[in-house]
Amino acid sequence: MDGASRYDDYLMPDGLWELKEPLVPKHPENTEGGHPQADLRRAADAILCRLRTGCQ
Repeated sequence: MDGASRYDDYLMPDGLWELKEPLVPKHPENTEGGHPQADLRRAADAILCRLRTGCQ
């Protein structure tokens, strides 16, 4: 099993994200520039992956 498919095993299912997305606060638009906001679903996937696998 390669690394990419192993990470895919820890992605949040679509149904779970549909339940959680309304609970995540919306980020206001920044008209003054700066960094764009991170994709919240990808951030949640990364957190869940870390929680499931632990520090390695």
